[in-house]
This record gives sequence, C-alpha cells and structure tokens, in this order.
Amino acid sequence: MSNFTDQQLKAITTIDNNVAVSAGAGSGKTRVLVERFLHILEQGKNVSPKEILAITFTRKAAGEMKERVRTSMEDRLAADVNGFWKNHLQELERAQITTIHGFCNRLLKENPVETGLDPAFKLAEEFEGEEYLQTCLLDFVRQGLKKQQQELIVLTNAYGINGTLNQLQSLVQEMDDIIAFGDLTTAYQKTLDDEPAAKARLCNIIEEFSQRNDLGKTKTAEAVALLKENLHDVLDGIKKEATDFTAYDTYLGKLRSSAKIKEQLEEIRSLKASLLNLDVDRAALPLVEAWQKVLQDFTAYYRARKSEDDFLTYDDLEELAVKLLKENEEVRHRYQKKYRYLMVDEFQDTNDRQKQLIYLLCGDDATNLQGRKLFVVGDPKQSIYRFRGADVSVFAEVRQAIKAQGGVDITLPDNFRTVDKILEACNEVFEELLGTDEKQDVFFEPLIPHNTSENKPVLLQVPYDKNTKDKARQLEAEAVARHIKELHQQGKAYGGMAILLSAMTACNVMTEALEKAKIPYQIVDGKGFYERQEVLDFLHLLTVLQNRERSLELAGVLRSPYFGISDEIITKMFLIVNAERRSLWDVLMDFDVTSIKEPHACLVEFARNNLAYLRNVASLLALPELLEKIMRVLRLEAVMYLQENGIAKFANVKKLIGLAQEHCASKQGTLTSWLEYVAALRKAQARETAANVHAADAVTIMTIHKSKGLEFDTVYLPMLDRRGASDVSIVKFHKQLGLGVKAVLDNGETVESSVLSKIKDEDKKLQKAEKQRQLYVAMTRAKNRLVMSGAFNEEGDSNADNWFNDLRGILQDSDNVENVIVDMREESLEPKVVEEDLDYGIPNDELLEDLASYCASGKNYFSPSSLQTYLHCERQYFYQQEGLPALEGEGEGGGELPPHAIGSIVHKALELYDGKDLEVAFNKAVEEFTPGNVSGTAKAKQMLENYVASDLYKALPKNKLKEMQFALPVDDLLVSGVVDCVVETADGLLLVDYKTGRPPKQDEVKVGYAYQLAIYKYAVEKLLNKKVIEAKLHFLQNLSEWSMPMDKDYLDASLALCNEIRSKAKEEDFTCNLANCKYCPYNYLCPQK
Repeated sequence: MSNFTDQQLKAITTIDNNVAVSAGAGSGKTRVLVERFLHILEQGKNVSPKEILAITFTRKAAGEMKERVRTSMEDRLAADVNGFWKNHLQELERAQITTIHGFCNRLLKENPVETGLDPAFKLAEEFEGEEYLQTCLLDFVRQGLKKQQQELIVLTNAYGINGTLNQLQSLVQEMDDIIAFGDLTTAYQKTLDDEPAAKARLCNIIEEFSQRNDLGKTKTAEAVALLKENLHDVLDGIKKEATDFTAYDTYLGKLRSSAKIKEQLEEIRSLKASLLNLDVDRAALPLVEAWQKVLQDFTAYYRARKSEDDFLTYDDLEELAVKLLKENEEVRHRYQKKYRYLMVDEFQDTNDRQKQLIYLLCGDDATNLQGRKLFVVGDPKQSIYRFRGADVSVFAEVRQAIKAQGGVDITLPDNFRTVDKILEACNEVFEELLGTDEKQDVFFEPLIPHNTSENKPVLLQVPYDKNTKDKARQLEAEAVARHIKELHQQGKAYGGMAILLSAMTACNVMTEALEKAKIPYQIVDGKGFYERQEVLDFLHLLTVLQNRERSLELAGVLRSPYFGISDEIITKMFLIVNAERRSLWDVLMDFDVTSIKEPHACLVEFARNNLAYLRNVASLLALPELLEKIMRVLRLEAVMYLQENGIAKFANVKKLIGLAQEHCASKQGTLTSWLEYVAALRKAQARETAANVHAADAVTIMTIHKSKGLEFDTVYLPMLDRRGASDVSIVKFHKQLGLGVKAVLDNGETVESSVLSKIKDEDKKLQKAEKQRQLYVAMTRAKNRLVMSGAFNEEGDSNADNWFNDLRGILQDSDNVENVIVDMREESLEPKVVEEDLDYGIPNDELLEDLASYCASGKNYFSPSSLQTYLHCERQYFYQQEGLPALEGEGEGGGELPPHAIGSIVHKALELYDGKDLEVAFNKAVEEFTPGNVSGTAKAKQMLENYVASDLYKALPKNKLKEMQFALPVDDLLVSGVVDCVVETADGLLLVDYKTGRPPKQDEVKVGYAYQLAIYKYAVEKLLNKKVIEAKLHFLQNLSEWSMPMDKDYLDASLALCNEIRSKAKEEDFTCNLANCKYCPYNYLCPQK
C-alpha cells in the first residue's frame, strides 16, 4: 500500500474501531474510501462485499465509488493466485454502495409486513412531492374555511389565503419538531410576564441617569437637568399599565449620544425598544395559538392523506426507516448483523434523523453511539447544504462521540489538487474567517500543499462611480472576459476554465460579456432547464400542435429560430387578431403574404404550411413518432447549429425529446399527458440539468454548489460583492426559540415579534457562517489558477457584508495575492453602431420582446392600470412586476377581506351579472377568489348591491359590452388591459372602468387615472374603429363618477411614463414613496419602509 500519507494509512487500516475523518479539500478521501473498502475485505475475518454498507451523498458518487472498487479489484486479478479477488468481484454487485435514501428505500421494501407498506410502493420525485403537498394544503385550507375553522380564519384574515398557504408550506419540513416543542405561546408569555421587571429596570436606570453631575456646562448637562425636573412625569408614564412614552420622548427622545453617556443611553433605549415590542408580542399571542392548532391539524390531515394514497417522499423514507429500526428489535438486530462495517461519506451534509439511522445500525440507542464499526468522513468546512436540511453540528457531535468512546479521530490536511500559492491565500483567508477554536462545529484546519507554482491568486477590483453604478456588473463581467481571453492567448485552453457563481441569476450578464469577447462557454446548472429559450420554443411548438388556440405560444414559435418571423409581422398579425377577435392560428392560415416583402413572405408561407402539416399528423402519430417527424420537417439540427452556442442548445432539445420518449415508454404517455407533466415540473421548479455537450474547448459556467467535488485548472469567482437575499419570512421556527411570527397591529402594520427577530438573528449568523464555507468550496476548486473579482464604488468604501469586502480586508496588503484594479469604464461606454432596417424603417430601439414572455418583462409590456401603482409608489410597482407575493392586510373591520380581494370579487361579479340574478354572480366570484370565506365578504356584497341599484349603473345602456380585452402595440411598446365596460351610443363609444378603492376629491384630476383612460381610449378606437366620446370611472364606494377631460391629450404623457419605467431595471432605480409605506402590501420586504 504505497503513496499514502500516514494519516491516510491510518484511516484505511483502522477497521477494529470507530473512526472519524476530517478530510480537507483535495485530500484524496474518495481514494481512501475505496482503499479502506478493499482493506476490510483483505484483512477482515471472512468479510463479503455485501457485509459492508457504504453510504454516499449522491447516486453519481455511489456509482463512481463502486466503479473504482471494481477497477481496483480487477487490477489485483493478475496476482490473484487463489481466486480471492475474483470471488469478491463476482459478489460486488450485491454490495450496498448507495445513498442514504437508497438504503432506506431498500430497508422498507425488504420489510413490508413490519412497515405496513405495499412492497411495490412508489417513491415520489421531488417535484411530485411538492405538487402533492400544495394540493393537500389547498384542500386543507378550503375545507377548514368552509367549516368556519376559527384558527384558520384568524390566520387568513391576518396573512391572506395565499400568505397562509405559503407559510404553512414553509413549515412542513419542521412539523415534527414544532409538535415536539410543546406550547408555542410559552416564549411570548414569559416575555409578557417580565414586563413589570423590565419597566422597573428602565425606571431605575433613567433615575440614575438623571442624577449625573459630571457632564460640565454642556447642552447634554442642560438636557439631563431638565429630565431631573420632570422625572416624575417620565417614570409615571412608563409605569402605567398601557405604557406611555410621551414624557420620555420629550426629555430623552432627542438627546444626542456622546462619549460620556453613550453606554448608559444605549441601555435605556434598548430597554425602551423591548417594552415597545411587548405590544407586538401581545398581538402575536392569538396568532401563535392559531398556528399551533392549524399545524397540528394539518400534520394529522397530511399523514392521513399520504397513507390513504400510498404516497411517500424522501423525508417519509427517512422517518419510516428510523421508526422501523427504533421500534422493531428483530429487524434492527438483523441489519446490525448483516452489515459488519459501516462507512458514511460527506457526513458534514447529514441531519439529526440520518444520524439516528446510522446509530441504530450500530447499536440499540438512536442518540448514543454503540459498537465499533462506524467510519465517517467529511469536511465541515464544505458543509453548504443547510437549505436542504443539512446540519453541520451533527458531524461535530459524532466526531466528539467517537473520541469519547475511545475511537480514532483523524485529520487529512494534505492537499493534492491545488498549488501552493492558492493554498497559502486560502489558509490566510479562512484562518481569519473560520477561526481556530476546536470547540466550534467548524474551525480552520490548514491545508498542506503538494504542488508548486509561481501563479499567485488574482483579486480583480473593478471600480465604478455614480455615473456607471448601473453598469457595475457589466463592467466586471467584461473585465473577467478580458482576463479569460488574455489567458487563452497565452496558450491556456478554455476547456480548463470554470466560472463559479453563487447564484445563476448573475449568469446572463456574464454570458453576454463572453459572447461579446467571442469566448465559447457551456452552462451546467441543476435548475432552469425547462426555462431555457430553446426548450421553451420546443414546448411552445408542442403546445400549439396540441391546441391551436394558444396564441401567445404560437407567437413565440413564429419568432423562434424554427421560422424567424419578425416581430413587426407578428405585431401586424396581432392587430388583426384584436380587430377581428380571432385566434393567431386562424390569422396565420389566412394571412395575405402579398402584403409583405421578401424574404418575409416566404418565411410566413413556410411556417403556415409546416405548422398545418404537423398539426394534422399530431393527431395521428404517437408521441415518439411525432417528435421524430418534427425533427425532420423543421430540420432542427441544422437550424439549432446555426445559432449562437448552437451545439449546447441542440443538445438540450435532444434531451427534452429523450425525456418525452422516456415518459411515453414508462407511462404510455400522450402529447397531452406529456405537456401536463412538464407543466407540473415547471410549476415546482424541478431540478433537471442541461445536456452535457462535452464541449472540447469551452469555459464552464456553474454554481458553486454544483461545483462541489469537482476541480478545474483555472477558476474564476466573479460578483463576490453580491449581497445575499434579505429574510422576509412572516413565520419561522427554531428548535430552541419556538415559533416566531409577524403580528398585525391595530393600525394594520405588520411587525416582527421578539421571537421572530431572535430567530432571524440566529439564522443570519448561521447563513453567514455557511456563506464563508461556500467561499471555501469555491476557492479550493482551483488547481493552478484562481481569479476572484468584485466591483467597488471608488467614491466611497462600502461596509456591506459580502465576500469581496472580506477578501479585500484580509488580502489588501497580503503577499499571497495579486491585487489588480481594472478600470473598464472607458472601454464599456464606447458608442455602439446600430444597423437600420431600410425596408421597414424599424426603429433603432430594441424590437418588441417575445410576445409569449411579455408578462414577465415589465420593459416593453405595460398594463394601463399598473401606471397608477407606479405613480403611487415606484417601488411597489417594481415588486408587483417582479411577481413578489403581496402581504395582504385586514379589511377595515378586522374580519373583512383585504381591499384587493374585495375589488376582484366585485369586478368578477359585474362581469358575470346578466341583469337577472346578482346573488348567483356574486357567489361565483367569491368561490373563485376566496373559496369558503363567505363571512368576510359582506363589504364586497354591499358595495355590489348598492352599485347595481344606483342611478349610476342604471343609466348605462343595455347594449354594453361587459368587458373588452386588448393587447396592442403603441410605438415600440405593447399595452394590454381589460376595459370593464364599453357602451355604444348614437354619438360614439362610452368607456367605463369600475373602481372599488378610495375616490378622488372633488375636481381632483388623478394623473394615473387619466393615463389609464387615455390608453383605453386609444386601444378601443383602434380596435373598434369608432370614436370614444367619453371615458369615465365609477367609484363604487360612494357611487360617484370621474370623467377624463376630453380636451386634453394624456396619451403622449402616459407613453412617456412607460418609457421612463422601461429605462429602469433594478430595485434601487424605483423610488420608494415613504408616505405610502404603512399599508403597502410589500412593506414586509421593502428596505426603506
């Protein structure tokens, strides 16, 4: 046994005791695991491969380990005189080298009687589990509201139905711990019980402060003297049952801190804040009680549903496996005897339940380690899967347990991957970030290099200023691309380079810079496969072949590389769609190609003929045959290869086709069932990696998480100055602290309880620690070169908590890194030449975006009603367009629905109302928007009845169109909306839009309303070719109306506003109107609230 270090040999040969191995990055732990497996067979007492249970983190890792064991056995066959290795090689297929879930699955299937499960049970995929959970949650809430379940009503009134559903879903993984916690109100009650003592402490400190006579002749001394004179009023206000801080604010509130009084004043203010928070905790109590009951009820409901449906998730596998081994001694002892040796890889990514499972395979106690057959290996510094439930403290606990029991604790510090210069920088950085306290779960253990190089790591620092702040990301990406290009020109292959990102949201700006520099790349990502444009194009095509009425999808297909029809021609088609109220398919089939020039006419003809043909055969062919036909007819391989990065795009299309064929073979699937299956996958954001194209020489782009376990010659770590997402949770649970919630105060404000604040503080610490470990993983992927980068404001240092500032602080004056400032501003701001389309006069601005994705854009697509939101608060508009969840507040009566829900119900009821039965229309609207919550709809019903009975409504002619939807290009924008009511009179058209919100003051012109009606007027006149003589709003709250002044043209101003919005991209570009924060549905996440 050669070429192993002393520590590696110890890990391989110690087979008669428990062993814990802390294996640093690049320390060769996989090689150690394989060699240990073989050593057990060779030196153990008649051990068979099937008696060794080896558990790895992924199926891929399990397969690789088994293959390495097989290869090593085959290498020994030449000297195998007595057939020892030949026999073991034959038995290797029976060896249990698997994942934790693979083992649990086998354990349950082998013991169906003991578990009460059907041995043929099917394990749900991750996305199927999420979809099933969402269905169960929705059914549970609907049933509860229908039965008037009080606790559920309390929660939906506070958070809205969607908010309650979302928070319930976020707590599902922790339901067992929540139930085990006991009374969730205890933490709140304890805080409230401490109120008298807290008041007494505050009074005592204020009294002591008022006696200060060491402040000299200062303004502070005068303020303290004034406080002393009015001390009685201040203390009396604090001592009141309903604490009154009026006198406190008068004499202490504006007191400026100085060195002499800073400590005392901070303590006073901290105690005051604690007392103020008591009101929040008091308001939180009924919500916490409601959560406890609802969570208990849903846990029982969910378990019963899964049992009835024979539905198992990965979590269920673990839970049932642990339960089986805990409760069935015979089964437990059988498996303890079956597996004489137990090896667990990547142990830093396990959780407590998995630890219990491992312990029960070693002995009879799920919480205390017994026996001497356990071998665990991992690297706490690489624990980065907390979001999946991994708990790094478990590795530390097991490591300590092994040492306490007399087992062996080994560290593998030698790194055989990375050159010395990079490791020296890593050691310097992580000694500072992680610390050396061995009592902590994670601590720094230096890496020892075995490879040398003259290449120091590079820290690229890209400056920006107030004029280039919006382009900071672009500047940095271009700097990285230039560095890659220069390295390639020095003879380094693109294929040996990798760009590792903390999140794929930063991918686009990076790929744009690479494309600009003509650098080939391939993206490897575990998410977003079904959202890639080439995949969406193919799915849109299949959707249209299945249902020709899907106009938006057809628009996406027409402008795709399959047909390449211009946006201008598609827009012309949509004008006909809107004018004639026909589907885009019908318009395409009848489109007059003589009205357009070549080569565009040929493209339309090609699209029309081939789509018609494919739709005809789609109804006759099985799915696999249809896919094959599409490939041939549209010549997809040639078409895709002509695209930028075409090899990878075609590989993704082929992978999608393969998945469809697999679905058809395994489930006798049809085109319809396949599209439904993919829709469910997309909704659950299921993980599916892009196709591996094995690009010969292309830069690899992937997330840091995806890179774990891999290595690259050169690693780039850009965007290190990115901030992490803020925690906007409404409800969170902590095993020690309990359940934290946001409480809704009497004024409608939603505020964090003290428990939620503490939980978020704890989570923030854990998140920061994991981010540091994530940086460790990223930096140690590099073999020969490491380039890190970030952007900084040269006009002022940032104190933001991010990797870039950490690295600059530690490495700014270090000899272990090359600090390089790269100013890209002059290069990036060069004017670009835009080619004009002389035939059509298309403007130089960007063409209309993909019509099928307009709804997600916010740049070229506008809803007239959203302009009012923008004028009300730009930041609220941004959050709304980003699709962030709005936190609905209570209605004015406490039990009423939020204003948004009231508006939706009233509008829907008016749309459905046929002039006969208003009650039927109202009930249908309630069922659509607030199913089961009839008790909160009284205000909506009253508003509806009053309006229908009013002269305002009765004055509308009977020949009105109830609604008119439109999607219409205006200049180079696309506007879309719904006019509530279009009335035809002898003189022209009358437009009416219903408003359930606050009416404007008399003679007040609300610009947002004017803009909305101006766009409606333009759209209706264009589509109906008739003049609009009047456009007005009906305010249902007070049965008033407001007419747009017809002598003014608001259209140009409204389009200018759209262009203003279009020029903005980031959150900070949208100003926050602080005057409107109090009842804003996004104040729970807005940083400026």
